[in-house]
Amino acid sequence: MAETPVTRTALVQLIKDNGPMTVRELAEMIQMHPIAVKSSIREAREKYGTKYFLIVGYAPYRGRGGPPAPIYGPGSETDRDAVKPESSRKETRRRYHHKHKALINTKKRIKRGTMSLDALVWRI
Repeated sequence: MAETPVTRTALVQLIKDNGPMTVRELAEMIQMHPIAVKSSIREAREKYGTKYFLIVGYAPYRGRGGPPAPIYGPGSETDRDAVKPESSRKETRRRYHHKHKALINTKKRIKRGTMSLDALVWRI
């Protein structure tokens, strides 16, 4: 006779009680390591599909790169589509350009010849 999966049961109950959450939020609530929680969700999704865990959305990572974190909700529907990487890349480029605008413009001026390197050294 197969044993009842304790972790999966606890995770499903947490999601039903508190609503959709990311792996990190689930791990904090259940006081387990995020890798153990992610592994339990992954095994359940491989074995049973979306019966227990359904991706209802994606939360962007803040302060570091990587794909958006899936937000898991109660199962038995179809997963939400992943965020298109082009939109994420476009947003990353926009932030980089905004943050380094002065340097980018200075390099363009030097390349066009409208600013000399002597003027650049004098400004620094």
